[in-house]
Amino acid sequence: MVESPSFVVQNEAELKSRFTNLINNEIKIFYQDIETKKSFQILEALEKNKYYFKSNENLANENRTFYFSINSVKFFFQGSFEKINHNVFDYIINVRSELYKYERREDERLLMYPHRKAYISFDQSKKDNNILYFSKTNKEEGISTRISEKDKLNNVFNLRVLDLSKKAVAFLANQLEKDFLESTKINKVKLSFEGEAIDLNGFEYFKTFDFVDGRAKHIPMFKLIFKFEANIDLENYLDKFTDSIDRKVDLISKFQEFID
Repeated sequence: MVESPSFVVQNEAELKSRFTNLINNEIKIFYQDIETKKSFQILEALEKNKYYFKSNENLANENRTFYFSINSVKFFFQGSFEKINHNVFDYIINVRSELYKYERREDERLLMYPHRKAYISFDQSKKDNNILYFSKTNKEEGISTRISEKDKLNNVFNLRVLDLSKKAVAFLANQLEKDFLESTKINKVKLSFEGEAIDLNGFEYFKTFDFVDGRAKHIPMFKLIFKFEANIDLENYLDKFTDSIDRKVDLISKFQEFID
C-alpha cells in the first residue's frame, strides 16, 4: 500500500511507545458505533498487539477503526474486541493494523455538502448593464432549480459549497451559472457558514467537473473550483474545526477509505 500524505505509518517501537503512553496517562481510545462516539481506556499491555480493558457493554467481535490523541496529535488503527473468559466486563482489543499518525496537509479539503450548509455569495451589483440571467438557488436542497421568474445575474446570488480548504472552494452550479462564472471577473465574494460570513479576495477560476446529484438527475450540474488569497479568519476556523467531534468522524471515514 502506498503511504498516504495524511496518514503516516508508525514503526513497531513507536506503536509500543504510543500504547504505553495511553496506559500511563489514562488516555481514552475512541470509536464510532453507528451514530454514537464511544470510548474506553486500556489498563494493561498483554502479549504483542493485545491490550486489556473493561466494559459494561457487550461488544461485538468485528473489525473497527479506532483513534486516540496524544498532545493534540491523532493516531488511527484498525482492530477488534475479544471477550475474556465470557466475563462481560473483561475485554481485549486486538490491534490488527499498523498504527498511523495523522498529519494534516496544508491543502486538505473539508467536506461541507450535504451535511453542513455553506454558501458562496456573488455580488454583481457593480457590473455593467449587460442583461444576464441565472436559475435561482434552492438553499434547502443545495441544488439549482429552474423557475419561471428569472433573476438578473447582476444581483447577489448564492451557490452551495461542496468542500473547502484554506485557499480553495468547490461549489455547485448549473449550466448558466457555470458559463457565467467561468468567463466573468467576480467583483465581490462572501463565504457564509454556521452564522459566520467571511470575505474572500483574489477569487480566481481554477477547474470544472461534472456533478451528478441523485435528487436532480434531469438538471446538468457542475462542480466549480475557485482559488482565493489566504484569509486568517478562515484559517482559524478550519484549524479549530480539526479538534471538533464532527471533524474526527470525518477523519475516521477518510482513514477507512485509505486502509481499504
